[in-house]
Amino acid sequence: FTCECNDGYLLHSNGTTCKDIDECNNDFTDGSAVGSAEVSQNGCSQICVNTNGSFYCECSIDYQLSDDLMTCVVIPVPSPSVSPPPSPVFSKVEHENAVIVTLSNLTEEQFTGEIQNAFRNITALAINMYCRQNPDECSIIPD
Repeated sequence: FTCECNDGYLLHSNGTTCKDIDECNNDFTDGSAVGSAEVSQNGCSQICVNTNGSFYCECSIDYQLSDDLMTCVVIPVPSPSVSPPPSPVFSKVEHENAVIVTLSNLTEEQFTGEIQNAFRNITALAINMYCRQNPDECSIIPD
């Protein structure tokens, strides 16, 4: 009998088990030159994240994935023109643990669609990156 593995896995040297390929590893090769930037990132222009049997690309702060899901492009920053609304009232826990972001000179009408999604993506990425680097400082607060 012969064992075969699904895409994203290699047959282990024992010939009976499959092992995940780390597509983001510098030693991964798809027939190209081993160690080149494109091979080590598996086509991701900035950050390659390995998963079981696959991978996905992420972008640094101020960038977002383009439609090809591999290339990072700069997120356009709107030029503010209106004062922000008054600050909301926060609980003591929220006040002690929250990060407040104020977008000055940006109307509610301007903060829609593409700009709102870009802001959400940048904010989520920044928080995720911070929590990965500072796991003791991040926790989930129940509703």
